Amino acid sequence: MAGLIYVDLEPRNRAVEVWGGEQGRFTLRLQVINMSPFEVELDRAVVTLNIAGNRFESQYIHRTKFAAGTIDSLRIEGKVSAEEQEIVRRLMKDGRDHYIRFEGYFNSILHPFAKAPHELSGVFAHFVNWPKEGQGDA
Repeated sequence: MAGLIYVDLEPRNRAVEVWGGEQGRFTLRLQVINMSPFEVELDRAVVTLNIAGNRFESQYIHRTKFAAGTIDSLRIEGKVSAEEQEIVRRLMKDGRDHYIRFEGYFNSILHPFAKAPHELSGVFAHFVNWPKEGQGDA
């Protein structure tokens, strides 16, 4: 069953946004494709955004159903502290040295199953309210 569930970034808009400042956070918009002939329910997931070697993890604990043969979206959010923002700003070389790791646990009428850790590389993140080097704090 896990092989019939695909997870990727949404193809349009800003699928990955990282917000700087006092209320630093990240937002991921993932697309879930259920190719199975059964409805499945995402029980929980662990999603990690890696930017310049700094990992931001978020626990998704909302049960979400996906009908058979459908494409749907998930919005994942997490926090980015001021210290983490500074580390990323210093170490980031370009806009594409990022990846996302998704590990999901699903239920179906057949049996519960896990989607093994799945990495999406070459992720482009949009940085909002993010200071450039030498500009000081946002």
